[in-house]
Amino acid sequence: MPCLCLSLPVPRRAKRKRAAEEKNTKLRSPNFIISRTRLSVRNIPPDYTEGQLRRMFTAAVKERATKENPRIVTVRPIRYCS
Repeated sequence: MPCLCLSLPVPRRAKRKRAAEEKNTKLRSPNFIISRTRLSVRNIPPDYTEGQLRRMFTAAVKERATKENPRIVTVRPIRYCS
C-alpha cells in the first residue's frame, strides 16, 4: 500500500509536519496541560452548527462506549475567514 503522505503536495506535507512538531513540543512542555476530556477536531465543514457538532460528538461517544452518557459542556467552533 503506497504512503498517502507522498501523494500530498509539498506545501501541505510541510504544513502537516510543522503541526506535528508543534504538537509534540507542546506535549513535552510542562507549561501546557492536556485535559483528558477535551476534544479538538479540525477540518469541520463550515456549514455545521454548534447543535450539529454536539449531536455528532455525542453519537460518536455513545457508539464506542455504549454504557457512557457523555455530557458536553461547551461547543466552540473556531471559524477562520478565508
